Amino acid sequence: MKMKRILCALTAAVMLGTGTVVTAGAAQNDTVILNLDELSAFKGRTREQVGEKYSEVQTIAPTYSNRDRSTWYSVPSSTENPYEPGVLTEDTHKAMLGMTNYFRWLAGCPAYSESIESSADLQAGALVRNFEFDHYISAESKPEDMSDALWEQGANASHNIIAMGYTPRGSVTGWMNEGYNSWSGSWDTTGHRHALISPYYEGVAFGYSGSVGIGKILYAQNDLSYNPDDVTFAFPSPGYFPNDLIRSYSSVWEVCFAEKTLHAEENADVTVTITNLNTGKVMERSTADDTVRTGDTIVLFAQPDDADGSTYTDSYRVNIKGLKNTDGKDAEVVYNVNFFDVKDYAPTQVSSVANDWNYIVYESMKDADSLQKIGAILPKKVPVQTQSGKTCEVDILGNWKLDEEKQCWYAAADPQSLPENATDPKGLLSRVEVKYTISDDYYDSFNYFTVSPGEAKSGDEVTFKVTRVATSAKVSEVYRVTPNGDGTYSGEQRFNSKTSPEFSTEDNDHVYTKAVTPADSGEYLSVYYYDNGYFNSRYVSVRTQTLTVEGAVLKGDVNGDGKVDVTDATLVQMFAAELIDLSADRQKAADVTGDGKIDVTDATLIQMYAAELIDKF
Repeated sequence: MKMKRILCALTAAVMLGTGTVVTAGAAQNDTVILNLDELSAFKGRTREQVGEKYSEVQTIAPTYSNRDRSTWYSVPSSTENPYEPGVLTEDTHKAMLGMTNYFRWLAGCPAYSESIESSADLQAGALVRNFEFDHYISAESKPEDMSDALWEQGANASHNIIAMGYTPRGSVTGWMNEGYNSWSGSWDTTGHRHALISPYYEGVAFGYSGSVGIGKILYAQNDLSYNPDDVTFAFPSPGYFPNDLIRSYSSVWEVCFAEKTLHAEENADVTVTITNLNTGKVMERSTADDTVRTGDTIVLFAQPDDADGSTYTDSYRVNIKGLKNTDGKDAEVVYNVNFFDVKDYAPTQVSSVANDWNYIVYESMKDADSLQKIGAILPKKVPVQTQSGKTCEVDILGNWKLDEEKQCWYAAADPQSLPENATDPKGLLSRVEVKYTISDDYYDSFNYFTVSPGEAKSGDEVTFKVTRVATSAKVSEVYRVTPNGDGTYSGEQRFNSKTSPEFSTEDNDHVYTKAVTPADSGEYLSVYYYDNGYFNSRYVSVRTQTLTVEGAVLKGDVNGDGKVDVTDATLVQMFAAELIDLSADRQKAADVTGDGKIDVTDATLIQMYAAELIDKF
């Protein structure tokens, strides 16, 4: 293998295709134009195809969970005495190799063979580099209570790539995202990337211990099935590219050409123009300002610096000038990279309902009726996590039901409200639970909620006050609950500290002041909580409060929710059968005939009004 070819490979990245590269037609000035978009590996590739392959990667190792360290090892590792390099499971190797082969597929490169044998040397090499993170480490870094034999085994382990702080599968993406730090304007290696992508190797073996990933290139012993001289590289690859697999601040862009096509002459003035096709912004890169570096057949250039955060969302046009073809003619390279959220297109399955709320209910509200009222205020949507890592919200079907034995409310979520590419084959949405805890904590007894005055006239101002023991919890909500006539309740949010204009603070209390109408009459309760992912407890008020507003009563509105529907007719039927009681105002609303009694006639008229068969009582 030629030395210059090896040097080129050590800084190369994603392969764009195999077979001889054919240039497009020459321009009038005889400049040869090479359009990488026209290579067969990428021409016509769709987002759906990229997403389907991504989904395969996420499910290639069923027992491996990127978020659960216990699934990574068959023998757990330990960075404390007694030190243990650990043994990775077969599925962990599959997950790392699968991610590597996904990058290779994006590049149009043949997959590495699926060698998943665990290497004791690589595991030891990963373990000891938790104490000194470098390829070559000093004996001075060895913990005193670690055996010399284990340290020497790890320190001398043959390897090519290392990474720290990632998960096993995340290490692969980390290795791909090196080369240029746009924050500091400093260059870094792309050799780690090349170890995963190069066509000059036949595979790579992995290890992982503690928080360090490690890898060793498997050199090809025989001629490869394709000719490296006919290969062109680039990263990111032309066409649709998943934006969560590249970091805008650290990942250099590059193209490496086959020796039989294009090259950069020594000391050539190579320039790169990157155009954001969404915004029109043009970014220039050149060897003169050290934002472009070249080898014989490679061009590396500082990545676009206009991303919002670390993720690209736009499409870019790349134009590289200053190259020569094998005949000595001027040559240019052009191609597009279209970034997109692959999770929107990857077929995926529901992996969990990402709902870890826990409602703290003081013992004064532990009776079944009070718990039913709290169940009425639970969210109508729940967050769901999918195998691809996407989080979405799905609708709850019907009302939350109470399960006192398991101390939870439960309901079915609607799989029809999942994104088009998501399914629930395991039926995880058939029963979604929200937990509650009955508290006898003295401090929780002060989670007061008051409505003052409790009796008012239409137009009067009423204060709804939420007293929080946990004063650092920033969000409070106030709900009105109304009976459905079947032992359940409906909840309607009336106030929210994040959105309600009536909100104000008074000492440590959340206060909502409102000029009320008869439609505001009813029973209320409050809840408050921390608005972050670390504290998931939601504190319910220690009692409900009732507001009665004098004024015109809306005929037929038996539950006082401001509308007339079949629920009101059901309440009339239950009252007539002496199954429930109604306040004087509610009885006045129920007597739609005005004959001084409440019976089936009133219920029938309310049903007809709700069905728009009559327009008045």
